[in-house]
Amino acid sequence: MRIGIVYNPKSRRNRGRPVPDGEGLAGSPALRAPASHEDLLDVLDEFAAIGIDCLAIDGGDGTIRDVLGAAVPRFAEMPAVALLDSGTTNVIARDVGAWGHGDRALERLVRTVLEGAGANRRRHLIRVDDGQVCRFGFVLGAGAFRRAVALSHTGVRAGFGQRLKTGAALAGALGSVSFGRERALWRAGTPMTLDRDGRERGEPRFIFLATTLERLMLGIYPFWGEGEGSLRYLDVAAPPHRLGAALVPVLRGRPRRWMEDAGYRSGRANGFSLAIDEPFVLDGEEYELGRNGRIDVAAGPHVTFLVP
Repeated sequence: MRIGIVYNPKSRRNRGRPVPDGEGLAGSPALRAPASHEDLLDVLDEFAAIGIDCLAIDGGDGTIRDVLGAAVPRFAEMPAVALLDSGTTNVIARDVGAWGHGDRALERLVRTVLEGAGANRRRHLIRVDDGQVCRFGFVLGAGAFRRAVALSHTGVRAGFGQRLKTGAALAGALGSVSFGRERALWRAGTPMTLDRDGRERGEPRFIFLATTLERLMLGIYPFWGEGEGSLRYLDVAAPPHRLGAALVPVLRGRPRRWMEDAGYRSGRANGFSLAIDEPFVLDGEEYELGRNGRIDVAAGPHVTFLVP
């Protein structure tokens, strides 16, 4: 078994820690610590050339997004992926399963891979195409979700708000529209046109969220409903009606009967097209839309995660 390890020394739990020596691990895996995106591309080209069987990623959600997004076009067949949860946010690792962090976790991962042990868990990537760039990730958000993540990046809020990401960002957005100083601005929503499975609907939306993960964080999973496809979505119209009564049911994915008629929609889809005048968020990172102000979103290739 050939193992390639992408180690991010800037991830929160890796800061101040010496870069591990791959030669000192069982089987001498190829361990690389790229210093830039260009270095990462070179590393993945190297891994593809030597034909690795397992791609280990030592970092957080942002590192996973960057590595997998760059790896997809470089491998004819994606190797199994193993995660060490060393980031500030580790939503993806918590959903699919992680090996921990630090030297002992890395040693255990390598030993397990070489022994052919471990279990497999599969997830689809989300493919986001703006007509110019194609990106891959696991959690896409727009509207109030983007605003909440942006506030966390600027450090506007203390404590809880310093690390608003994914599930926490959703909770923060709902809290702001209920109790925040800019309540009216949040309630007004963001104009969006959503074309889902051939059915187009244009209206202001308070929040839009989509994922291929099966859980987020903090016990939050705001998805329900049926339908075909690997994409789970949450679509809340603006202004959000009876939000105080809807808050807990939304966060837990347990809707009340009145909520769909009030503009709280959720289900599964094969894909959708979203037109919007402001950026969207993919795995915690904000991106501008392409020239036409539209993104096409679909379930991308699946990834097989090797878990303990």
